[in-house]
Amino acid sequence: MMRPIFLSLALAGLPIALPAYAAADESTTTAETQKIILRDAEQFRIGRQAMADSLYGVAAENFRTLASSTELSDEDRLTVEVLLLEALVRDGQAVDAVLVTSGFDPAAPPAGLFWGAQGFAAAGRLADAADWFSRYLESGDTRYVLAASLSQADVLLWLREPAAALEVIEAALERNGSIEESDRVWLFLKGAEVLLATSDFEKAEQWLTQLDGDALTPVSSLLRDYLAAQVDLGLGRFKEAAVRFGGLLNQPDGGKLPPKVAGAAALGQAHAALAAGTPEDAVLTLKKMVNDPAIESEEALNAAFKLLAEFGVFETSDRGVAHEGDVREWVRSGRPLIASLATFHQVKHMLKQSPVEAWDLLESYRKWLGPGAELSPSLKLLEAETLIELGQLEPARILLTTLEEGTLAMDEETKRWFLLGVASIRSGRYSDAQRAFANAALRAAPDVSSAANYNAAVASMQSGENHGFQQYLGNLEKSGHQGLAAQLLLERGIYLSERQPELARVAIWQYIRSFPRRAENARAYIVLAEIALRQSPPAPDKARNQLSHVSDSGTLREDVEKRDYLLIWVADLEGSAPEAIKRALLFLEAWPDSVYADATRMKLAEIYFNSGDYVNARGQFEFLAKSSKDSDLVERALFFAGRSAALSLSDKGLDDAITLFQKVIDYDGKLLLRARREQAAVLVRQGKIDDAVDLLNVVLAENAKPTEDEYFDVLQQKGEILLGNRADDKAALTEAEQVFQVMVDRGRDASGGDVARHLAEGRFGLGRIAELRGLPDRALAQYYSIFESSDGEEGAPSGSVAWRFRAGMNAVDLLIREKRWKAAARLAGRVSKLPHPRAAEARDIAERIELNHFIWKNE
Repeated sequence: MMRPIFLSLALAGLPIALPAYAAADESTTTAETQKIILRDAEQFRIGRQAMADSLYGVAAENFRTLASSTELSDEDRLTVEVLLLEALVRDGQAVDAVLVTSGFDPAAPPAGLFWGAQGFAAAGRLADAADWFSRYLESGDTRYVLAASLSQADVLLWLREPAAALEVIEAALERNGSIEESDRVWLFLKGAEVLLATSDFEKAEQWLTQLDGDALTPVSSLLRDYLAAQVDLGLGRFKEAAVRFGGLLNQPDGGKLPPKVAGAAALGQAHAALAAGTPEDAVLTLKKMVNDPAIESEEALNAAFKLLAEFGVFETSDRGVAHEGDVREWVRSGRPLIASLATFHQVKHMLKQSPVEAWDLLESYRKWLGPGAELSPSLKLLEAETLIELGQLEPARILLTTLEEGTLAMDEETKRWFLLGVASIRSGRYSDAQRAFANAALRAAPDVSSAANYNAAVASMQSGENHGFQQYLGNLEKSGHQGLAAQLLLERGIYLSERQPELARVAIWQYIRSFPRRAENARAYIVLAEIALRQSPPAPDKARNQLSHVSDSGTLREDVEKRDYLLIWVADLEGSAPEAIKRALLFLEAWPDSVYADATRMKLAEIYFNSGDYVNARGQFEFLAKSSKDSDLVERALFFAGRSAALSLSDKGLDDAITLFQKVIDYDGKLLLRARREQAAVLVRQGKIDDAVDLLNVVLAENAKPTEDEYFDVLQQKGEILLGNRADDKAALTEAEQVFQVMVDRGRDASGGDVARHLAEGRFGLGRIAELRGLPDRALAQYYSIFESSDGEEGAPSGSVAWRFRAGMNAVDLLIREKRWKAAARLAGRVSKLPHPRAAEARDIAERIELNHFIWKNE
């Protein structure tokens, strides 16, 4: 059976939350209020009279002005501020009321505690309201004991603390002389309501039987009957419940119930019919209730629509009880509330299935309302939620921020802040998201508050400020949500692991030490292993040690999967290719649908490639190219499949390489130019020199120019092909010379990139051509210009040193062939001083020349 939707006493229109205002001339006027100095007495009197006339906004303005007077003593100002606080609460200005409480010190007067608690409650800050009500009830003041006790119980019920709410009611009943006997009725009714909320129906019945019938008023009598009917329903006395609810709905002498009580009774009758096994009667009752103009209670009608939704009335093709004709009729007949609520529940139902259809229904409802009409605040809130689901984050944020404070019910105000947090965090506004979730946490029931605190902490991390993180973490721990607190510490470690690894280590070890037995500890060790693998240089031994803490038993499946994946990288970094290959193959067999499957196969192929096993490497690359949905990965796999084929030392392999590189070219991605250059290299190996040169000429002539570095690389490759394969062809040699000269000329004017390397490549090519043409001095000039291009000291770019060494050694060889021994020895000596791994070879050459040709170092 569906759990009955129980409407509390507050929904019945009972004015018990705020005590009646005591006029200035009544006995409640305190001696302190008479101390206001004569100069401000008239304004003070006007404020009090406005309160007595229920003009609370006027009273608030007078007291606000009076509180700013510099003539008031601290004691008088505190008295005025308490009255201002009361006026603001009564006028519905909850936000301003909370601001006034911020000026109170911890020893606020009892009246200030009471009205401050009411202000916090009205603003949705229920935890603060509960604290201030408790402080008031402990103060010994008796003026507001009844209202404070009842309000405190309501707040605690909202905070899902029914046991504490019952303790408050029981404590109030034990106060002797503080509460009139006639008022104790309300405490018994509230106690029964609390017990109903906990489904303790038998004890609730006991509380109702303790009511003094003579003390009952017509209103309290109605509420007793309503609660008694709920008890009957809870105890399975369905017929008795139906009779009681029916009696409430059919008042004698044509009497009418307050709309909220009538709605609650109708809901109870529907539940009784449902419990009695006649759901069709329940639906009829609910539909009758929806169409009854006498029941204009938003809370009751909302509850009715929730029940109708459970019965599936919104699943019908005509959109249930609120198709276009119904809504238009309700709008036309002056029932905008029911039209709005019906649309609200239909949109809410449709939002779960299709946000687009939900949006269309909202737009249709705007048209039915007519031009200039506005949606209700609740529908605007739902509109914002729909926009978020549609990805329209900025319009949703604007709508949520323009909803006026106080226009939404308490739970809706909480949801407004929560949705604002969601829209902000999804759009990268992390500071805004943090503030929104923090506001939601202040107003929310514990289950929502915990989620809001968690999200606020995550947003504070992502904002980079970490402001408030510890506070939100503390809130979770204080509220008993140790699991969420643990998860938050772990999330912090994960978030910091790629940004501030040292701080991440601290956060994760804090988590492990605080929660040593959590199943998620495996994930913590995995993150520590990832940090060890990413550090420079990587520490595979540390990573293996951390992963040893992740066992197969008692560990979440996805963590075991991640452990197995990381162990592949550990083995590879340790230089154990056989182990890495074995682990990769086992991983692909054990986790074929893993999110890491593509990365694992790519890693396996790379290990084969780097080990010289080009056949297996090509197989894995080609399999990945066919199976992966990642376009970048597919392109890379095709490219390296082509390289593997090119290195397989067979004619067929070379032909296959051309085909695979062409697939990369057709892919038109990031590796297009590299694939063309590889094609050219394969054509050279096949002896198709002209085809290779033609291919590179096409690249150089294309409108879509490569980057500057890529352009130089293509020139250099073309020059090397001509020089290396057509050195005896004067025309080819001239063309190669022109290519290298372009590199030098263009390199002199270029900036950024790898200009020094490109200049060296161009000059080195020109030097080699000069040697072939028998022009040793011209060749030496090119080599020497490279050698003198940088100082070559420690710390110089490795590329620069490499080219200096290569050019210097070529110049030394040329000088030796020219028998210019002294110059060769001196240059070899200079080359030997370069920080190059082969520098000793140059020193040996210098020493040999000096010994063989009697050259002294001081000559």
